[in-house]
Amino acid sequence: MRLWKQFGSLACSLLLACDCSAGETAEFQDRVVKSYWDVRGQVDQLDVSPLWSLDGKHIALVRTREGGERLDIYSVEKKEFISTDIWPKLEKAVREILPEGKKWRHGLRGISDFQVNPEGIILSFKKPLSGWWIYRDAALVQATGFTPPASDPSNGTVKLTAKKSGEVEVKGGVVSFTAPGKPAKQLGKAPEGGHYSGAPRWSPDGQGFILDFVRPGQNRQVTFVESSPKDQVQPKVHTFHYDKPGDKVTLTEPHVFFIDGRQPIFPKPELVQNPFWPQRAKWTQNGGRVEFEYVERGFGRKVIIGLDVETREQTILLEEKDERYIHNGFVAYRYDLPGTNELLWGSDRDGWRHLYLLDAKTYRVKSQLGEGNWHLREVLKVDEEKRQVIFLANGKETDQDPYHLHAYRVDFDGKNLIKLTEGDGTHEVILSPDGSRFIDKCSRVDAPPTWRLRSSLDGSLISELAACEIKSEFRLPERFHCKDRNGEFDIWGVIHYPANFDPSKKYPVLEQIYAGPHGAFVPKSFHPWHGAASEHADFGFVVVQIDGLGTAYRDPKFSKFAYKNLVDSGFPDRIKWMKEAAKTRPWMDVERVGIYGGSAGGQSTVAGLLHHGDFYLAGVADCGCHDNRMDKIWWNEQWMDWPVGPHYEQQSNVTNAHKLKGKLMLTVGELDRNVDPASTMQVADALIKADKDFELIILTGRGHGAGETSYARRRRLDFFKQHLGEPK
Repeated sequence: MRLWKQFGSLACSLLLACDCSAGETAEFQDRVVKSYWDVRGQVDQLDVSPLWSLDGKHIALVRTREGGERLDIYSVEKKEFISTDIWPKLEKAVREILPEGKKWRHGLRGISDFQVNPEGIILSFKKPLSGWWIYRDAALVQATGFTPPASDPSNGTVKLTAKKSGEVEVKGGVVSFTAPGKPAKQLGKAPEGGHYSGAPRWSPDGQGFILDFVRPGQNRQVTFVESSPKDQVQPKVHTFHYDKPGDKVTLTEPHVFFIDGRQPIFPKPELVQNPFWPQRAKWTQNGGRVEFEYVERGFGRKVIIGLDVETREQTILLEEKDERYIHNGFVAYRYDLPGTNELLWGSDRDGWRHLYLLDAKTYRVKSQLGEGNWHLREVLKVDEEKRQVIFLANGKETDQDPYHLHAYRVDFDGKNLIKLTEGDGTHEVILSPDGSRFIDKCSRVDAPPTWRLRSSLDGSLISELAACEIKSEFRLPERFHCKDRNGEFDIWGVIHYPANFDPSKKYPVLEQIYAGPHGAFVPKSFHPWHGAASEHADFGFVVVQIDGLGTAYRDPKFSKFAYKNLVDSGFPDRIKWMKEAAKTRPWMDVERVGIYGGSAGGQSTVAGLLHHGDFYLAGVADCGCHDNRMDKIWWNEQWMDWPVGPHYEQQSNVTNAHKLKGKLMLTVGELDRNVDPASTMQVADALIKADKDFELIILTGRGHGAGETSYARRRRLDFFKQHLGEPK
C-alpha cells in the first residue's frame, strides 16, 4: 500500500511519503527492471573481471556470458588460454567442500587469489571457505604447505622502532614521563584553550614524542526528527556534529616533548594561520624533524611545516598558493622515497595537475615528471628501482575527448614520457604484480570495451584477451561537443536517445545535471544502461549530460570558473550546447526542456529555474545544498572561499526564490546527514513567502539521495510527463 498524506497551503503541494513498492510505483519499477535486463541481454561479455595470478604468469578472466558465468585461464608466457570454461566443474567442487550449513553466494567473484602450479590451479576464496585449495581433476583439495609469493612492499612507509622505556601521562593538562624505578618527570603543560588527545607518537630513537593538542571548535550540531521509526511509535530526535561555512573549526597541532626534560616545541602561531584540515604530524626517518601539513581556510594556501628537533628552528618547507583555490580534497598526492631521501608530490603549481620529484630534506623541486596542458589523474605504480612512474592522465591526446584517460610511463627526471595505451577511448589499467605488463580495458560511451594485454615498457600489444559483443542493435548514447559561451573551450556531453526512437517526432529534452567543481560527470566509458538517464529515455525523453565551465580536469581558466560562482553551474554553456545539438537534430524539442539532479545537482536544478526559467520549463531537485552557508564546511569553503562573504547570500536559492519560473518539485529525505535537510525546507519557506506554486515530497526514513528511491523516481517521471508532455 502506498501511504501519503496531502496538505493544502497557499503555494505548496506537500507530500509526506514512504517508499512502498506497490500500485503505480511497483508497475513503474517492474518496467524499469525489465528494460534494464532487456538491454543487458543484448550485450555479451560485458562483465569481464581480469585477475592476475600471484606470480603474474597467468590471468583469470572472469566473465558473464549468455548462460551464466565463465572462467578462462590465460598463460602470459604461452600467449594463449590454457584452460577454458572451467567454472561449472569448479563451482561444483566448491559446493562439495563448503562447511555444513553454509551456502556459496559469491559465484566467480568469490575467488580472491590464484596461481597455476604443476599440481593444478591453487586458489583462495572468500568466506565461508578459508585457506588455499588445489583444483585438479574437477575436485578441490587442501593445498598444504603452499606459501604464496610475497607481494611488493608498500614502498615509502617509514616503520619507526622507538627505543622508549617508560610511560607518558597527561593529567590536568600536565605532561609527565616516568622511567622504570624513577620518579615522574614533568615535561610540559598544555596551553589554555585546549587539551591533549590520543597516544604519544615516539621518535625513532625513543627520546621524544608527539602529542596532538586539540583546540575545540564551535562544534555545530544539526538536529532533525525521524518521524516514523520502525521500532517505536513516537518520533526520534537525531543530533550530530556538522560544521558549516564560517564556523570555528576544531584544530589539531603537534606538540613535541623530550624525555630528557628539554623544553617542548610548540608550532609558532605565525606559521599556522587560519588552518583547516591539519594532517597528522610525523617524524622524519632519522627523527631529526617533525613535519605536518595543513590547508588554510579558503583553500588558497597549502603548506608543510618542519620543526627541527636539534636547532628548534621552525620553517615552512613547502608552500602551494592559488588566488582562487587549491583543489585539495580529492586529488592530493604524496609518495615518500626514504631510500633516497626524496618524495613525489602532486601539484597544480603550473595550473595543471602534475607530479614533481622533491628533495625530502629541503623540499626543493628536483624535476617535474612531464609538463603540458594535461592532468594527472591517478598514480598506478612507483618503481623505485627503475625510478619510473606509471600513471593515468587526461587531456594529453589533443585529437580525442579531453576527458579520456590514457596510461603513461615517465622517469623520475621527467624524461622518456611514453604513452602506453592506444585507441580513441578511455582506459582502465590493471598492472601485473611486478608492473611489467598490464591489462588495458578501452571503451567509450558509444563503443563497447575491449581487454588487451600490453607491455609496460612501451605499450606494445601482447595479446587480445576479450571483447564485448553487442548481439543486436540498440541505440548507444551519442557524443557531441561545441564551443562554450565565449567560443574558447570545447564543451563535451552525450545524448541519450528515447526508446522506440522515431526521427520524425519531436521529443521533450531532460538535462541530468551535476556541476560540482570537484570532478567531471559526463560518462566516458561504455555501459548499456546509464541509470536515471536511461530510465527517462526509456519513457520517451531525450536525456543529455554536459560538463560546462566550472567542472574539473580542464584548463585552469575552465575549471576554476566556479570560484565564488557556483550559481553559474555552466548554464550558458549547457543551453548553447543543447541549442547547437538541436540544429542538426530537429527531433530534440528545445522548447520543452526540463532539468533534474541531486545534492549539488539539486542546487543547480533550482538555480536553473530561477535564473534561466525562459529555457528550463520544469525541474526536479533532490536533497539540494540550496544555500552554501547551510552545507558542509569542507566542500563549500573550497569553492566559495572564506570568510563567508555577501556572495554566499547573493547566490543562494533561498535569496532568489522569488524569481522562480516554470514548474518545480523538491524532494528530500528527512534523515539526510550529507546535506542538512533544512536547506530544502528553507527554499520551500521562501517560495511560499513569494507565493510561488511548487511541489515538495519529504521521504520519511530516508537519507541523502532519497530522490532515487522508487517512489520518488516514479513521481519525478510523472511530473515531467505532466509539464513537458509526450513526444509529438
